[in-house]
Amino acid sequence: MWDPVKQSTSSVSSLIIWQGPFHVSLNAQESMVLLFRPVFEKLYKKLFGRDKVLPKKPKPHRINTLTTAAFGGWTIVWDAVLHQFGPTCKDSEYALLLHLFNEVLPLVFYFYCKIFRGGDFNKWLAATFRMFYFYHF
Repeated sequence: MWDPVKQSTSSVSSLIIWQGPFHVSLNAQESMVLLFRPVFEKLYKKLFGRDKVLPKKPKPHRINTLTTAAFGGWTIVWDAVLHQFGPTCKDSEYALLLHLFNEVLPLVFYFYCKIFRGGDFNKWLAATFRMFYFYHF
């Protein structure tokens, strides 16, 4: 067994700690809510009351509620929004929201329950790399 105290002169310069898919999913949900904070703050106030403020570090069950509500709401209004703005709208806020609701949210929402538990390794690997690109580039 490797002991970092005894073997400090070892050739190992760093360790990559790998999280399981469930924790990757939880971290991705939290990162999404924090990256798109203005959107989720408005949703938080609608769901939990006007006087409630989205905490800097929301609890996982609140993040899951926000993610589920956002995904469910988007599936309801998706057609109407696309019809209203059209496919060629160049507004940057619209493009950002479209990216959030069409790309990031479904990936984060389905990452663990459908993609990982579905058993298709190649699909899971592709989704993992897509998630990496969303949050690191």
